[in-house]
Amino acid sequence: MVSRVMIFYDLENFKQGLLRRDAIRKYDYGRVQYLILDMLRHIIKGRDDNEYILVRAYAYTGEYTDSMLKIIKDDFEKTGDEELRKLLEKTQKRMKSQRKMLDNISKFNFFEVRTYPLKYSKGQIFQKGIDVQLAVDLVTHAFRDNFDVAVICSGDIDLLESLKIVKGLGKTVVLMSHPLITAKALRKEADFYIDMSKLRDEDLDKMAFKEKGGYKE
Repeated sequence: MVSRVMIFYDLENFKQGLLRRDAIRKYDYGRVQYLILDMLRHIIKGRDDNEYILVRAYAYTGEYTDSMLKIIKDDFEKTGDEELRKLLEKTQKRMKSQRKMLDNISKFNFFEVRTYPLKYSKGQIFQKGIDVQLAVDLVTHAFRDNFDVAVICSGDIDLLESLKIVKGLGKTVVLMSHPLITAKALRKEADFYIDMSKLRDEDLDKMAFKEKGGYKE
């Protein structure tokens, strides 16, 4: 029996989970799905003879933009605030690193990135709308019967209702996240839970760059 799998990453939440488990390794997000497919064969009981195939993986993330960088720069030039100077320098470095990462991800097979401009207000940078789009895509694909198993790599409570809908459509829901940044209700709602804090070193090695270098935000 073949089970079709779709993976939905809240990239920032997922990245924070990996860093909480091990901040030393540099992770290659193009290799994560292969570990996930392998883990499904062991965690979904009663389906040991199943073959799990990846239909598509979606990654959602806030994107650093030139327009946001200009706003921060203008604020700094107007105020001369030292904290804004530090934020400007940090943002410039992160933008460069992110563009390298996104360029790398764009080359992966069966992998799509959905980016949304990061927001800036009162000295703070934040992302908005990521969880909403992930939830919409998750439910839409479930209604279209595009997968049998959904793996959601996030711990955001805003996804709770979408998980309930997908389960109601007869789909299997697997949640993969770090428990320290995961809503308990979300974890309870999932059919299966992959605890990132308990990933083995050999599991992390499968997701890390094989050679030194790579990218790291």
